[in-house]
Amino acid sequence: MLFGVYLSKLNRVELMENCLTIAEKLYLSFYDKRKFSAVSTEWLNSLVKEIKKEIVGTDLEIVFSNIYFKQGFKNDINDNLSKLDISLIPNYECEYEFILWLACFIEKITISSKHTPPPIKAYIPDEYTYSYKLNKNFKSHS
Repeated sequence: MLFGVYLSKLNRVELMENCLTIAEKLYLSFYDKRKFSAVSTEWLNSLVKEIKKEIVGTDLEIVFSNIYFKQGFKNDINDNLSKLDISLIPNYECEYEFILWLACFIEKITISSKHTPPPIKAYIPDEYTYSYKLNKNFKSHS
């Protein structure tokens, strides 16, 4: 069981490293091309399009087909869409804070196509191990 938990934690770390790399690349691209503006909704859709383009060569896949950007907290109930409160997005001029937010956003809307299978059995009794059978056969022949 511990080995399976370790693998899933390792995959999460690897996933976050991929997301941080993509986020930093996207941030620098948007900042250099001056695509950011004061109104978040203007550049968010182009950001999602760029995320889709950027993850093509990686093992990441977009989970949501549509992302609904809303201002403030509202009681919209629609399970087919991912909702994002744009009032929680940090200012793009705070580079590291924005890159971290963007990496978390990418992690939230994507999944890794490299899934590690769970362990077959958490605890395997001694009677089912190969060494147990060898010892048993060895003792019976002695």
